[in-house]
Amino acid sequence: MEEFERNEDFEKDEEGKAEEEYEKEEVKTEEEQKKEEALKEFKVVEQKPKKERKFLKFFALILIGALIGGGIGSLITSNYIKNSLPYYSTNINNNETQIVNISKVIELEQSQIIDVAERVSPAVVRISTTQVVSDLFFSYETSGLGSGYLISSDGEIVTNNHVVSDAKKITVTLSDGSEYDATIIGTDPSSDIALIKIDGKDLTYLSFGDSSTLKVGQSVIAIGNPYGLDHTVTTGVISALERSLTFDDGTTLVGVIQTDAAINPGNSGGPLLTLTGDVIGMNTSIQQSAQGIGFAISSSTIIKVISDIKLFGKVVWPFLGISGVSITDDIAKRNNLPTNKGVLIVSVYPGTSAANAGLKSYDIITKFDGNDVTSVQEITKYLRQHNVGDKVKIEIYRDNKKMELEIILMEKPSSIGYNSRYGINI
Repeated sequence: MEEFERNEDFEKDEEGKAEEEYEKEEVKTEEEQKKEEALKEFKVVEQKPKKERKFLKFFALILIGALIGGGIGSLITSNYIKNSLPYYSTNINNNETQIVNISKVIELEQSQIIDVAERVSPAVVRISTTQVVSDLFFSYETSGLGSGYLISSDGEIVTNNHVVSDAKKITVTLSDGSEYDATIIGTDPSSDIALIKIDGKDLTYLSFGDSSTLKVGQSVIAIGNPYGLDHTVTTGVISALERSLTFDDGTTLVGVIQTDAAINPGNSGGPLLTLTGDVIGMNTSIQQSAQGIGFAISSSTIIKVISDIKLFGKVVWPFLGISGVSITDDIAKRNNLPTNKGVLIVSVYPGTSAANAGLKSYDIITKFDGNDVTSVQEITKYLRQHNVGDKVKIEIYRDNKKMELEIILMEKPSSIGYNSRYGINI
């Protein structure tokens, strides 16, 4: 019975325990439900931060990609700069830089200059002259020095007229040191060009380029013998085109090339060349009171002069037949002229183009062949663009009235010089 009673007590105990556990489960369930509800509320609140974190992660990925792309772009740009710019330098510290690459453009230009100097120098010659000078009491010899260049394999040489004018003896020295006596084939003082000749065979010579295609800023090379320093090479650019130069004797050079390539006494007659080695000018003068201002006669003028010398033994330039002065504001005011631009005719030479067309002293030329005229040099320039026999129209003021005349251009008489007492002959 005890065992039974014990069993009954056990059942009672078990039932009590079950009831307690049931109550605990109910409590637990209520607590769990509260926790689950609280957890749900927490999850609802937590959803937004998760989205924000996703956005931040996405933004971070974009930023990292941008940085990587920028780095790659910088590397590509760096390589481009190294290969494209004149030089690329990397800072070692605040005071030093290291050149790591030289521009291919500079290397190409340097190689072109070197190539031209090597190819052209054998055709550039030194010209030494002996002249006889007389004064009131004595006659004596003086020496002169200049440059020139071969234009044929048998020894034709182009130089300046002022290099060989009045020379008793002309000696040409080639780049190999050999010397030749030279003779004058023809000269043209009005363009300061001379053609001389030595007896040679299979000599290196130069070819002419087209000076009408030149551009301001274009690189050029000058070669000559300044102060007797044989085959000196200087470089520069074309500073200006179509300059006009008038010298003390009235000689006017038109269509002249201005360059900053160094030109000095002794360079006269030497070639001015392109980077391909073509002659586009002949060095002839400098501005003595300045630096870097030199002048060269254009190849188009040289070709015309040499051609005429070979064909006619002389140069045939059209000549208007007047002595004139360029009108300035001061001249216009002092003489009460109807215009402050043009050329005032001082005198007309008999038997010339101007005389035959009826031009008179004190006429004012304002237009030549449709071109406005502001100076004597401009008329000279326009004349050089025509040939003997051409007809041109000019506009003038006569007694304050405008007139138009037609002129048939004639050759310049040998008896007329380049200067007159009161003006320049054109």
